[in-house]
Amino acid sequence: MTVIAQPFTATPEYLAAAREAGTLVRVGDRDCVMGVSTDDLTGELSCLIQYAAPPPAGHDWAEQAARLSGHVAASLPDVTGVFLRTPPEAQLPAPWERRLTYVHHDGSPDVYRHAPSSGDPFTVRTAEAGHTPAVNRWLTEALEIAAREQGHPVRHEAAMQQAALVLEKPGRTSFIATVGDEPLGHATTLPFTDEVTGIAYLELVDVLVAASPKAPAMTEALVRTCLDQAATAALPLLGHVVHHTAASDRDAHGRRVLASLLRKGWRTNHVFWHTPVPRSRG
Repeated sequence: MTVIAQPFTATPEYLAAAREAGTLVRVGDRDCVMGVSTDDLTGELSCLIQYAAPPPAGHDWAEQAARLSGHVAASLPDVTGVFLRTPPEAQLPAPWERRLTYVHHDGSPDVYRHAPSSGDPFTVRTAEAGHTPAVNRWLTEALEIAAREQGHPVRHEAAMQQAALVLEKPGRTSFIATVGDEPLGHATTLPFTDEVTGIAYLELVDVLVAASPKAPAMTEALVRTCLDQAATAALPLLGHVVHHTAASDRDAHGRRVLASLLRKGWRTNHVFWHTPVPRSRG
C-alpha cells in the first residue's frame, strides 16, 4: 500500500510539461499552473489553477488566493470563475467557497464495521454487462445531484453523456448491492494517476444507494469492497466530497459527510475552492 506523506508536491515532469504547454505562469514571485476550462455539464467558463506554489514564509493562502484571482481578472476577461487547488491546511475567506474536498484512505478496510456476510439481507458483487443501464442511471443521478448542490442547472442529456464516458474508461470496475435480483446501489472505481503529484490511486468515482433502511449498511459494504480492491492493487483509495453552495444549507451536509469520513480513517488530500472573478465596475 502506498502511504502518502505529502500529496501536494508537484513533480518536475509536471512543471516541465506545463512550461512547454504555456500554462506555467509566474504570479508575483510564485509559480502556478493555470488554464481556461469549460465545464462539460454546466458550460461555465472558468480558470482552473491546478497547482500554485505555497505562499512564502510569513504569508498565508488567503493572500496567495487574492493575488491569483486578481491576476485572472486582469489577464482572462472572459472567464466567470476561478477554481484553485490547495493543500488541506489552506483556509480561504469569502467569496471563496469549498467546492470539492478530495480524501484518500491508505489503511485497512477494517475501519468499516460492516463487512458483507452471508447473514446480510443483501449481497455485494461485481457488476455484469446487464447491470450497465442501472449503473449509468446512478452515475447520471450523481452528476445531476452534485451540480444542483452547487447551484448549476444541468441538462439530463449532458449528464447521461458524462456518465457513459465514465463507463467506457479503461479499468473501470463497478460493484452493485442487490436484494434478491434487484440492484439497489453501486460503487464505481477507476485507476487514476494525479498528474500534478504523480501519485497513483484507485479512485472511487461514485457510490450511490437507493434510500431505504438498508442504505447505510449497503453503502459501508460497497466502500469496504472498494477498499479491498485498492488494498489488492496496493494503491490508496481516492474519494471526494461535494460541498453545497446554497445559502440555506451553508454546506452543513458536506461538513457532516467529510467529518464522518475522517473518523473512518480517510485523510484530506487536497481541496478545490471557487470564487467569482472580481471585476471592476465600469
